[in-house]
Amino acid sequence: MLRRSEVATAFRVAGFVSISALVVLSLVPGTMRPHVLGSGNAEHFLAYAGTTFLLGLGCVPRTTAVFVSMLSAAAAFVELLQNWIPGRSPGFDNFVSSSMGALVGAAVAISLATLVRKVAMPPIER
Repeated sequence: MLRRSEVATAFRVAGFVSISALVVLSLVPGTMRPHVLGSGNAEHFLAYAGTTFLLGLGCVPRTTAVFVSMLSAAAAFVELLQNWIPGRSPGFDNFVSSSMGALVGAAVAISLATLVRKVAMPPIER
């Protein structure tokens, strides 16, 4: 059986791999970027929500809040960099979708982790 620390490490690793994928997919030329959903904003939201969800399950809540801030700043930075990438155009709406996704993903992860802890470790009766 896996220990809790091993599971947390696996979630953190998956989160960092996801960050790498976000950066690569944000900076490739427009013709090379895959489109999974009909809306770019939905893609941004889900990608950032999934990333912070993974990081949130692998970290303590305080660290997860830092990741939300860092991912939001990274979203703004890669949107600015898209000015110089062929076939890409930056958009404030993409930045907002990414940032909101990061926030929602973190909230869901923190809520789920709290619920699991309460179920797995019921309060001590006196």
